[in-house]
Amino acid sequence: MLLKDRKFCGISPVMATVILIAIAVTLSLAIAFWASGLTGTFTKFERIESITSYVVVGYRIQGSSPVKYYNVTFLWRNVGTADTTIIDIVLNEKPLKSFWPSAEVYVDGQSVPWVSGSDTSFKEISFPSGSTLDLVIVFPSNSASPFVSGQTIEVKVVTSHGVFYVTIFNIP
Repeated sequence: MLLKDRKFCGISPVMATVILIAIAVTLSLAIAFWASGLTGTFTKFERIESITSYVVVGYRIQGSSPVKYYNVTFLWRNVGTADTTIIDIVLNEKPLKSFWPSAEVYVDGQSVPWVSGSDTSFKEISFPSGSTLDLVIVFPSNSASPFVSGQTIEVKVVTSHGVFYVTIFNIP
């Protein structure tokens, strides 16, 4: 009779305790790895620092007469942990694209054809974490130019995360 009753008994209390502890440890490790993945995702941030900005006055020959040009140079560094994208540049509360065709733009020494034909949209600039970006805006000092000598210009860089960074310079 003793063997027959033993056949319908549950597992021993010691085995039940070992199984419960193993399940609890497994679940806690799974939750810990999941939470650490979330922490890595949510702690990324963008931060762009302005290293320098300056204006150089230059001249170009157009036709038979020299034309005065302003070369405005900005050097920025992405010191954040997240890559970002510059989606717009605003000069004195007006988008950079509103100054076309009188302005030329160069990024890291390369000419940027941001406008072709009737397309006046700003072409985005990717800005990886840890990198620097050299942006030069060239515009003439003539009646078509919205800027004059002695004027203070506020430049806002708008990123894909909705953050804007401001740099101010004076036109000589």
